[in-house]
Formats: sequence, structure tokens, C-alpha cells
Amino acid sequence: MTYPTLTHEAPMSRDPARRAAPLWYGLIVFGSLFIGRQIAIGGPMLRVTVAVVAMVVLAIPAFERPKAAITALFVLLPFLGIIRRMFLSSTGAAFLDPLLLLTSAVAITVLVALLLSDQLDFEGTTTSRVVFLLLAVGLLQVFNPGQASLLVGLTGIMINLIPISFFFIARSISDQQMTARIVKIVSVVGVLAALYGLKQVYFGLGTFDIAAGYTAATVGDTTRPLAFFNNASEYAAYAHIAFVMLFSTLLFRSKGTRRLWPLLAAGVVAYGGFLIGSRGFTVKVGLAIIVVLALRARNRVLAAGIVVLLSSLAIGWSATSSSDSRIEEKKEGAAQLIENQQRALADPFDRSKSTLPIHFEAAWRGIWYGITEHPAGLGTGVATRGGAKFGGLQAGTEFDVGDAFLALGVPGGVLYVAAIFFGIRGAARVRRAMPGAIWIAVYAIALTSVGAWLIGGNYSITPLIWYLLGAADGMYKRLQQGGLLDGPSKSSAPRPIPSVA
Repeated sequence: MTYPTLTHEAPMSRDPARRAAPLWYGLIVFGSLFIGRQIAIGGPMLRVTVAVVAMVVLAIPAFERPKAAITALFVLLPFLGIIRRMFLSSTGAAFLDPLLLLTSAVAITVLVALLLSDQLDFEGTTTSRVVFLLLAVGLLQVFNPGQASLLVGLTGIMINLIPISFFFIARSISDQQMTARIVKIVSVVGVLAALYGLKQVYFGLGTFDIAAGYTAATVGDTTRPLAFFNNASEYAAYAHIAFVMLFSTLLFRSKGTRRLWPLLAAGVVAYGGFLIGSRGFTVKVGLAIIVVLALRARNRVLAAGIVVLLSSLAIGWSATSSSDSRIEEKKEGAAQLIENQQRALADPFDRSKSTLPIHFEAAWRGIWYGITEHPAGLGTGVATRGGAKFGGLQAGTEFDVGDAFLALGVPGGVLYVAAIFFGIRGAARVRRAMPGAIWIAVYAIALTSVGAWLIGGNYSITPLIWYLLGAADGMYKRLQQGGLLDGPSKSSAPRPIPSVA
């Protein structure tokens, strides 16, 4: 059976791109030479120089080739953490790191280019309307005096609102091919990160990591691996997403595709992620395995049976198991990280072994406090580090829904919950209509990453999640226009799909 190819190409002229190419290449050469000189000299301007050159190199082609700019950004973001650590020996710590503005610079450039060319797609689905209203509330909350500083609100734009805007970028430029490209990039980077993370576990942190003084996340006497990322939490979230993509590719690969490479890659990412010592990674991967296996079933009864069986086995093991050993009794390194996992998974509700009850209570208190004490919200940047940096108010719940109610008030919190619901529902409908690993992975990621769609500090995660949600919503809109939401046509001939400018 032949399925229709749903493409979404922007009707841009190629001549301007050809004219801009020499300028772009010239900037790359000049920028490389300038960075080389700055590296030789050293000093605090090195970080600024690299940030400015990177912004220019990505922003210039973004006007004519937004897909290329966004793709390059997703390649770069996972390595942002180690790049920042590399500068510490020559520049020292930065109060305001200009490298963190890279995502905002590229996103704003792409949005402006799409708006000027009348290609920015805001309408057509319930999800897009909800996300648009969420952004509007977020922009209003930037000026909320409860933050005690406007700079805190502006920080909220960079950390919270810019990542959400990737939803509309994806709706406007993403198609089946580009979404597949992003999936491949994340899968490859996930494997590389897992290999580097395993190196950190078994052979110690690298020179740049030690120079950075990274000791924020420790288990017993062992520092958690962080791979290329800013912290162990971001590494765990990225490894989860990469695993879901690889596992979906393994189970839903097309005919003729080899099974060995996704099997090995998924195994490496799973093992590397497990040795982060993050219980959240293990739980989310477990849920993702259940979801993907259920989707692989041929009928709903079998799917329900898989969910019930695997969930029951996990709950039963947790209810009948316990660990009385201490982490400090284990050898430093992998043994302590494994023991940390086992203790929490065997006794998830024991406060002395697991942080799950603490995180749950903090999230619930944040939501309830936002509803009862500050229903109008405290401001967009309250749940970011902007409060500590700029002398304003900083408060958080370690859970994005709680942070949304706290920062954006009841209207913003309700809109955020609605965005989660409609985003997952839209991804589910695309998954049913478009067989294959790509949309299975997007749906499973959306479903199992709830609670981490907007976590400050995870600079490579939040834009990626919102981009995947936007890609699914854009596909949903085109499927709806083509009358294909009930599944692919039973006819062997492709059905016509309306073009989307």
C-alpha cells in the first residue's frame, strides 16, 4: 500500500539564497579566524566572541533557509554545556553567559523571516489556539510587578516563552522529512552522549568538567555523569528522548531496514541513562517501553493486556522488594549509581530512599499556592534563575505544571494543562493516521515527558519537545485538510493533500 507523502515546503526563491551564500561563507571564515585569535589571546571577551559569531552564522541563513538553521541549532544545543565549560579556564565564570542567547537569536530570526514571508502558521487547530493564548498570557506576565524586577520577566522570555515558540516554528516549516531528520540527529547524539557519559562513570570526569567544579549532583561519593550537557538532569531527559526514538525505530522499522543498529544503539543509551543515577529516567523509559509495545499490538485488547501486565509486574516488584543497604557501602562509581536506582525503585514512597514524595508534594503545594494565594500569577520569570541573578523573586516547584500556575497564575496554568492535553491528543491522532516510527516516537515522547516540557536549565530539551509537538500539530492540520484523520486511504493510489504555504 502506498501512503501519501505529506510535504510542506516553503515557496521561497532560491536566487536570494545563492546571492547570500558567499556572504555566509565569508562570515564563517572570518568568524573562525577571529575566534582563533581570541582563543590565543584569551580573556573574558572569548565567550562573547564565540556567542556573537555563532549567532551570526546561524541567523544569516535563517532568513532564507530556516530549516537549515533550526537543524543546525538542534545539532549544537546538546553540546552547549561542554562548550560553556571549555571557556572556564580562560574566561572564568560568567554572570550572564551570552551563549545562552543563541537559541533566542535563532528562534526570533526564523519567526521574523516566516512572518515577513507570510508563512508563520498560527491557526487551524485547537492546540495552536491554546498555545497562542499561553504565549500571550506569558508576555503579559513579563510585566508582572510580583517578580520585583523587569529583568526577571525578560529572563522568562528567554527560558520559557522562546522554547514554546518552537511549536509555531515547527508548524510552519516542518514536514515528514525534516521531522525524520531531527529524530536521526537526536538518536545519534543520544548514543554519543551515552558513550561519553559511560566514560565519565568508569574513567572519571574530563578536564573541562573538573575545571568547571561540577559537584552539584552526587550520589554517595560519586558525581553523576552529565555527558556534553549542562547538568545530569538535562542528560537524563535527552537520553530518555533518544531511547524512545531508537526503540520506536527498532519496533516500527520499515521493511529492509536492519534491526541490529537500533538495537545496539537503544541498549547503549538505556545503559548510559541508567548509570546517570536518575530514577526519573528509569521510570520514564519503563513507561515508554510499555507505551511503544502496546502500540505495536495488533488490537486494543492485546494492547490493554500488555499495559496491565507490565504495569502490574512493575508495581508488584516494587511492593514486594526493599533495599536496606547503604549507598556509601558500595564502591565509588557505577556501583553507587546502581544502588541509588535500586533503593528508590524498590521503595518509591520511602522518603529516606526516594525523592518521589518530596517532588510530588512540592508540585502540589506550588499549584495550590498559585491558585489560592496568587491566582493572578507572580510573573513569567519567577520559576527561572532570573530572580536570583537580578535581585527579584525566585520560586519553583520542580514540576512544569506547578511552575506554570505559580508564574502565570490560574489562566496560564489552565492553558498550560490544556496545551499538554491537546498536544498529546493531536500526536495520538497523527500516530494513528501515519504509520511508522517517527510519529510513534513523537507520541510516546509527549506522553512520557509530561512534567518536563518547560524546565529551566534544560536548554536542549524544551525547544526540542515543543518543536516535536508543533511538527505533530502541523501534520495533524494537513491530515485534517486532506481528510485522512481516520487513517490512510484503503486505495492503493495516494489521496491528494492540499498544499500549505
